[in-house]
Amino acid sequence: MAAVISMLIVLSGVAAMNGIEVRELPEVDQPVISIRTTHLGASPESMDAEVTSIIESAVAQVDGVVSISSSSSFAQSRVTVEFSNSTDIDIAATDVKNAISAITRDLPDQVEEPQVRKADTDASPIMRISVFADDMDPGDLANLVDDVILPRLQAVEGVAQADDYGVRNRVIRVRIVPVSLAARGFTVNDVNRLLATAGDTAPSGRLRNSTQQILIQTESQATTPEAIAALRLDAETRLSDVAVVEWGFEDETTTARINGDPGIGIGIIRQAQSNTVAVSAGVREAVDALKNVLPANVGINIPVDDSIFINAAIQEVFKSLLLATAIVVAVIFIFLRSLRATIIPAVTIPVSLLGTVAALWLAGFSINLITLLALVMATGLVVDDAIVVTENIQRWRFKGAGKRAAAVIGAREIVFAVLSTTVTLAAVFIPISFLPGQAGRLFSEFGFVLAFAVMVSSFVALTLCPVLTVRFGSNAKKGEIEDPSLPAHKRKPAGPLTAAYGSVLRFCLRAPVVPFGASILFAAGAFFVFQTAPKELTPVEDRGRVFAMVIGQDGASFNYLDRRVLEMESRMQRFVDSGEATSIVSINGIGGSARSFVILRLPDWSERDKSQADFEREVRRLIGDIPGATPIIRRGNSLGIRGAGQGLQFAVVGDDYGVAADAAEALAGILAESETFSDVRLNFNTSQPQVTIDVDREAAAQLGVPIADITSAIQAMADEVRAAEIFVGDDIIEVFVSGAGKPVNDPTDLENIFVRTNDGATVPMSSVATIKEVAVAANLTREQRRRAVPVTASLTEGARLGDAVQELRVAAAENLTGSLSVALLGEARLLDDSTNATLLVFAFAALVVFLVLAAQFESFVSALIIMTTVPFGLAAAIYAIQITGGSINYYSQIGLVLLIGIMAKNGILIVEFANKLRDQGESVAEAIEHASMTRLRPVLMTAISTLLGGLPLILGSGAGAESRAALGWVVVGGLGLATLFTLFLTPVAYRVFAGLAKPRAAEGRVVEEELSEMQHRGA
Repeated sequence: MAAVISMLIVLSGVAAMNGIEVRELPEVDQPVISIRTTHLGASPESMDAEVTSIIESAVAQVDGVVSISSSSSFAQSRVTVEFSNSTDIDIAATDVKNAISAITRDLPDQVEEPQVRKADTDASPIMRISVFADDMDPGDLANLVDDVILPRLQAVEGVAQADDYGVRNRVIRVRIVPVSLAARGFTVNDVNRLLATAGDTAPSGRLRNSTQQILIQTESQATTPEAIAALRLDAETRLSDVAVVEWGFEDETTTARINGDPGIGIGIIRQAQSNTVAVSAGVREAVDALKNVLPANVGINIPVDDSIFINAAIQEVFKSLLLATAIVVAVIFIFLRSLRATIIPAVTIPVSLLGTVAALWLAGFSINLITLLALVMATGLVVDDAIVVTENIQRWRFKGAGKRAAAVIGAREIVFAVLSTTVTLAAVFIPISFLPGQAGRLFSEFGFVLAFAVMVSSFVALTLCPVLTVRFGSNAKKGEIEDPSLPAHKRKPAGPLTAAYGSVLRFCLRAPVVPFGASILFAAGAFFVFQTAPKELTPVEDRGRVFAMVIGQDGASFNYLDRRVLEMESRMQRFVDSGEATSIVSINGIGGSARSFVILRLPDWSERDKSQADFEREVRRLIGDIPGATPIIRRGNSLGIRGAGQGLQFAVVGDDYGVAADAAEALAGILAESETFSDVRLNFNTSQPQVTIDVDREAAAQLGVPIADITSAIQAMADEVRAAEIFVGDDIIEVFVSGAGKPVNDPTDLENIFVRTNDGATVPMSSVATIKEVAVAANLTREQRRRAVPVTASLTEGARLGDAVQELRVAAAENLTGSLSVALLGEARLLDDSTNATLLVFAFAALVVFLVLAAQFESFVSALIIMTTVPFGLAAAIYAIQITGGSINYYSQIGLVLLIGIMAKNGILIVEFANKLRDQGESVAEAIEHASMTRLRPVLMTAISTLLGGLPLILGSGAGAESRAALGWVVVGGLGLATLFTLFLTPVAYRVFAGLAKPRAAEGRVVEEELSEMQHRGA
């Protein structure tokens, strides 16, 4: 029966592996909705006051909103709304759309319809696709991308949007000649009104008679430049008399290049809570399908894909899992010195791990880096119960019992200890579910894997192992059988290791002050080490690429920034030429024209000697001195955090941008003097040149000049106005109105633009308006609906985010006054949230384990004895983190929680057996010495198997090695020292405290006596 059930567990695990989802991390994304709104020609101040603030007020009333962030720039408004974890993102998107629909009438008339996306539109794309053609017209290539490629990619499940860069669509340009227009008595508004009718087409009913019906369609479309030029402003004037009408292309505002060759770039942004691996696979299938239908001269490839790192990291963890299994089996063989006996506990490893995979599938979890790391750690844990059962059965064989008798007695004797350790390990992860945000979702899946793995292993150990020992167990040799004539605690220890342990143990039991004093000093030192230990969300990872964000100076044109980026690309080309890198990808003009990205893609981890950090230092040195553009090296983050990898991000929030900017500048100056920061910069500079036109309403009214005519004339002559959209076949062609002849590129040129009065005369702009030049901020942001001035502080090499946050808090407390405050952004906010909650969860975990132990042993004293070693085990892990140069992060915190359960588990083996010996009449001192000597081998075997099982995490390399090492060092380093506390401090604690409680057998005898007395009285 036991064998059949185990085989069924294996089969269910194999079946689950074919259907379980694979992703990088558990579903840790917050539900995020982004609203992007365009108002052509609007300044940042106008967008902030007239668009962004109104949209924020509307979405703030939607259920489940946690935070609202916004950004207003020239012609663009972006509002990002973050919802609680329990919010359904589809329902949230619908609620946001409804809220915005209700306030559409409050927005300016010229505002385009807000676009709602189920993603953070400021998030980095998970994939970057390049489309290129050698001999195709830019307009035709743009049509191909818009009509064929983008719709196919956006249809992939999990894709929130596919943004294109470097696209230049074909347009019709109407270039007005101002002198000709004014001479004929017309204004720019007259041209705009005429062009608005260029694409008119309307259904006009039908004709019907007794035999047929004929549809009527009124057509008046002008679909070519020639047809548009022939339109009449009046009976004597055609549009061609006052303007030049011609085909053209959209202005170049974005470019995309690979290794210097231009093309069209496409960035794939996944939906919040979608799976990067699944989305990438779907996009790759779509790209392969597109290759079959695209023209032969059009190429499409994927130069950047985040799933490459994810798949490589998962493969590395699988290798670690196989290596850990081999190491654990080798450890068992060394201790048991029998291949037949080694088979028994070794069988439990695949059964338990495959059963855990089946449980993952049933629970709706996924195979990811966290669950795989849990399986690696479980490799050492699941074999523990089998080791304990097998070793105890073997001990009874040494006492002379037969195979079957030893199997029955040994399993029955150890069942309580096995179940106790299982329940304890499972219970230690219960508090994890109370962790808020990402930390809770990360920890919960790790805890589930370990909890279920040990439950399956205990079942297998208590059912299958006794059966296997009968089949494969070795017979005890004559010299190995114990002499039953001696008292148990006086029997000679077998082997030099046991003898040495016994000598030290007896000394500690005679002088308990020595181990207690040493342990307290050890723990006190660890407390101070923990206070100074660096803290961060995740270790810095080598993700196989160097990502440089390039920020141009305020007011710089797109062409100026593009030339700077070209120079950076040319300097970095040496890496590609030498084979150290595979490609250079640049995307220029992100968010208007202020930002660009340059990505250096590195070869596979196994094909290079230098790390990503080495390349980052070289790239920073190569491109850091290019004037007019500031390169900022960003490091990726698995957690999908907004703006991750940029160091410390925060904002000074208040009621006035000017006051907040002054305070932020002062705060940035203080932080810049610290050795923690390499570069501190405000993302708010009032250095964007802006021409302010103050219209004299009184003068305009007296002359009869409408305000709308003034604004439209200025926009058309200085920039351009989209006057109409016409259909040509299946394509929409936009018609733009702009000035012809000498460009209007100086503020004084605006004074010479003419507008028409109510009597038909034309007057210069200077008659109705005053023009002046001022400096404004190019971008205005809000956090939690308050005006905010964001600051980004890059960290020096080796500096940690937790230290940076602490320095910021000190500086802010000393310098901010009034209503000003600091809002942490990005990684800093999550780190602050997780740090506050994690300490509470650790304390809660320890309390839960204590209560579970007290319930199992029916004694608070026994629970206290077992838990005595836990703080010192955690202290050992803290020292391990410090010695190895690690940090307190998500992965090391997982290891610390795991260590609580492992420490308690080892203590149970000793205390449970000592209690049994006391029940049999031995004294406290005799019982604990006997139990410690007897349980030495299983404690060492389980500890060493778990410890060495974590070695592949430390010794591994390749993708994700940094995160694996963070967990591995806590378990390996911490458990290595913590085992000493189990072997020495637990017996000492038992010797000191066990006398406070009577043996359970004594309590049982009292109960029996009282019951007997009652029965006697009744009789």
